[in-house]
Amino acid sequence: GLSWILSAYGIVFAALLVPGGRLADVVGGRRLFLAGLAGFTLGSALCAVAPSVGTLVLARVLEAAGGALLVPASQMLVMAAHPPEQRMKVLGAMAAVAALAAALGPVLGGLVVELGGWRLVFLVNLPIGLAALAAGRRLPSPTAGRTAGRPDVLGSLLAVAAVGLLALGAVQGPVWGWGDPRVVAAFA
Repeated sequence: GLSWILSAYGIVFAALLVPGGRLADVVGGRRLFLAGLAGFTLGSALCAVAPSVGTLVLARVLEAAGGALLVPASQMLVMAAHPPEQRMKVLGAMAAVAALAAALGPVLGGLVVELGGWRLVFLVNLPIGLAALAAGRRLPSPTAGRTAGRPDVLGSLLAVAAVGLLALGAVQGPVWGWGDPRVVAAFA
């Protein structure tokens, strides 16, 4: 269960990141930013009250889908707010902050769990998410529809399924046995 609580987020986030960028081009950065933020915040709230491991995994999937929409939308908003000659510097600063968050996240998360339990890790996101939603409504919105067409929904679903099956094989291989037909099929 713990493997899936952790893996569900990474699988869905990775699979939806590129389609999220395409969707940002179609619907606009601010709308997608707010939708992604709402999904992430709702997912966090559901994680905090999850009564079972299965529910927690599903809530993590919602959280990841929201996060996958947030990243390209936030980059689009930042690029629209800065002149071309400043964009690389600003995107570099965003990447540095993301790297710092990735390094400090597990340490701070462990501290939060130690102080208040695992549910508090998800509850911390609620006031931040709600404040960001309120502030996000005032963001300027880059023009939507710069690119014709829609995101590749089937391709995104296939990517989620493929990465999920690879993770299933890797996680369950030691439990079911590496030669088990389910593990072999998952890798195939």
